[in-house]
Amino acid sequence: MLNGLHLTQEQLEKLIKLNKKYEETAADYEKKFRKALEDEKAVLTELEEVVRKNKPIPKRLRDKIHKVETRSREVKRIVDETNVKFIKTTESLFTEEQMEVIKDFQPCTIPPKNLSDPVRVGQASDNERVINIMRKIRDMPNHMFEANIENIVNKHMEHLTKKKRLSDKEKQAEKERLRGFLTMVRNMEEVEFEINKDKLAEEYKWKDQAKELRKELDEVSKVRHPNRGQSKAAKYFLDPKIIPVLEERLEKAKGDDGKLRSGKRSRKK
Repeated sequence: MLNGLHLTQEQLEKLIKLNKKYEETAADYEKKFRKALEDEKAVLTELEEVVRKNKPIPKRLRDKIHKVETRSREVKRIVDETNVKFIKTTESLFTEEQMEVIKDFQPCTIPPKNLSDPVRVGQASDNERVINIMRKIRDMPNHMFEANIENIVNKHMEHLTKKKRLSDKEKQAEKERLRGFLTMVRNMEEVEFEINKDKLAEEYKWKDQAKELRKELDEVSKVRHPNRGQSKAAKYFLDPKIIPVLEERLEKAKGDDGKLRSGKRSRKK
């Protein structure tokens, strides 16, 4: 994905600086969290002892519990607000085009064989196989297409049902969708097909409705609870572990002239 984003020197520098600040802030808040948890544990142990002895909870202890709980909520609130700020700052460092690449990126263990477009490196599947199928279908004479459309659809369903458990209603809907889709693909002008072939390849594949619904729910959740979970930009680029990688990229961007070595600037003698 880094290859496809083509980050500028300025973006690399800002990402490194942001991650170093995030690392320092996270370490500071971890200490505050740990202290708050230790205080809660101590006061709950004291409360447990009073309850075990079946004694009234003294006002001193009630006040102490309230104070500890209030402090814990305040620490959590500050941490959540700080995380949201870091996430928004991370996203602001990328252009709209780069954000689209990040949003669509799906990591995989082994990149696809087609590396002609570096943005697509790391995508979960390679569209070339599907594009070749569509090209063969477009090249078929009308009588051959009409005679084989059901076989094509059935093979697609056979392959799909090996991976997905579908209801009869879902199977019928997918068959109808694919028939209509393939007919549309055949009727497209050559230029239109070539321009949209990658998008069409994605449309060719069966859409997991449950997965699509989860995506929609995730988007709603982000609006209602912006501090829950990270955006993809923050997921991949708001992590101190990426600092060495970014520093290496920055060194290459500046050129091998000794300006940057192991993340530190050399001083002129």
